[in-house]
Amino acid sequence: MAADNLGAHSIGGFVESFSGHYVCRFCTGKHSDFQSKEVRSGSFHLRTKEEHSEHVRTVLEDEAMNNCYGVKRNCALTEKLSHFHVLTGYLPDVLIGVCTHEQGIVWEQWERGAGASQHRQSKEAASGGSFQVVSGERWDRRI
Repeated sequence: MAADNLGAHSIGGFVESFSGHYVCRFCTGKHSDFQSKEVRSGSFHLRTKEEHSEHVRTVLEDEAMNNCYGVKRNCALTEKLSHFHVLTGYLPDVLIGVCTHEQGIVWEQWERGAGASQHRQSKEAASGGSFQVVSGERWDRRI
């Protein structure tokens, strides 16, 4: 199943506000931690089916609790379809999954050389230096 982030949260039974404490349907990281730790660092505990079931049970048993680790209720698709589970049934968000991974690779490449020197040259050019763009390479290069 494919959905945007808000739609996936709504159908999946997760909180639909991305300013609360637990805003991710993939892990139990806190919103404040996403501001200070890299996702790829391994600092965030991925949700498991067992923990998710426990979070659903906790919310259902305590009417005063509106969510448990960002879980508000069970996913209707998980309840009705034996082959579907909310934690494994969605395609990854492009902007969260694929693009985050690709962005990490781009930054590593940038820091290793071409981008860093390009950045220095861009700063020189912005301060009045002259430069020429050479196209046709992986990154345009200023000479």
